[in-house]
Amino acid sequence: RLGRHWISPPGVNLYFSVILKPDIPPAEAPLITLAVAVAVSSVLRTWKGVPADIKWPNDIMIKGKKVGGILTEMRTSGNEIDLVVIGIGLNVNMPIGDLPEDIRSATTTLEIEKDAPSDRAGLLRGLLAGLDNAYKNLLNGNKRALINGWLSLNCTIGNRVIVRDSNRTITGIAENIGQNGELIVKLESGGTEVVNAGDVTILKN
Repeated sequence: RLGRHWISPPGVNLYFSVILKPDIPPAEAPLITLAVAVAVSSVLRTWKGVPADIKWPNDIMIKGKKVGGILTEMRTSGNEIDLVVIGIGLNVNMPIGDLPEDIRSATTTLEIEKDAPSDRAGLLRGLLAGLDNAYKNLLNGNKRALINGWLSLNCTIGNRVIVRDSNRTITGIAENIGQNGELIVKLESGGTEVVNAGDVTILKN
């Protein structure tokens, strides 16, 4: 994605996909990514005791360093969703020395944060239970509760950011998220931009 490489040695991390068939309009599909991010962050906080939070739209962070990510792909027919594939990857027991030097300072693992290895099978069970609960809540239609949950766990809103997509780069303050999970950015020019997808860099104050 965005020309970046994915690096993960075998037997140490956790990466899996879940197929969903939600009965919601395609316009609301970004809420699935939000729900999954809330579930993953919540499970890491309760099950592992680490201060995991969310960088819009799909990165899981601990103390400003990336520990995992979420990728969502959707297939539609007309105005209906056929299926959504959620891919989740977490750095669990990977030695940080296995990463290229240029990304080590921005990356962490659960083993580093807890100073002990984690049971990947147990973590997977916890994540699947959390995802099941989050998905049921999403289908129940309480978008406000989902958005509030995301806001309580995010590390993006209120910060100065650069947002890049395939066509543009914008800079401003991440002000809020919309009812379908889009990022609302207050531009330095004073206007407002609504971003449906992109890559966010949080700028240091």
